Amino acid sequence: MTSAIETIKPEKTLFHCIHEPKSYWYQLIKPKITITKTRKVTEIFGNPIKVLQHKADIIRLEVMRDYGGIYLDLDVIVFKPFDDLLYNDFTMGIQKDVGLCNAVIISRPFAPFITRWIQQYKNFNDSDWDYHSVKLPWIMAKEYPDDINILDEKAFFWPTWSVEDLEMMYKSNDYNFTNHQYTYHMWASAWGGKYNLFPTSIKNVETSFNRAVRKFLKYLPDNFNETDFNE
Repeated sequence: MTSAIETIKPEKTLFHCIHEPKSYWYQLIKPKITITKTRKVTEIFGNPIKVLQHKADIIRLEVMRDYGGIYLDLDVIVFKPFDDLLYNDFTMGIQKDVGLCNAVIISRPFAPFITRWIQQYKNFNDSDWDYHSVKLPWIMAKEYPDDINILDEKAFFWPTWSVEDLEMMYKSNDYNFTNHQYTYHMWASAWGGKYNLFPTSIKNVETSFNRAVRKFLKYLPDNFNETDFNE
């Protein structure tokens, strides 16, 4: 969240939630954000929603439709301002071999593409993992190309979630982010806490990821001690 606030420099950062987190990290960022209570998603167009990730998918689409702006997953690190992307009604990036990833969405309020996308949830199936969130927008983009600006896979979501790419990012020092890349999606759900990403490690261990994000550690308080808190 710090990377997004410091790099994009938005007028306002909205944190949409039902219950506020209680973590140490959340308390650090809370003064910089505006809390916005969201609805508890149980259904859409009468279709029941039980999968947590699908609930989040629906919330982000409704928020982007109503507010517009930039949506970012919490495991998206921002390296480059989005200024040149704000002239389009709607922008997404390619997720390699799958579709368009909804971890980064840029939209005007009630943009035709996102309004149409939400309407497609009339046929939603909660047991289908990523059809409506990733595959469907790619299908729609081919049908309505004038309503969406598509960036290549290296703009937001490179390197990928493959084991080889994750090892390259978090264990090796071989990858350098380019000026072409706006963000890096950490694919946190793919590795589930496997790698040591605490500040001490980021400061002292040379990996591709640590080198890229180290600059954001300057915003930690002077008395920070990672042994003093629980995640």
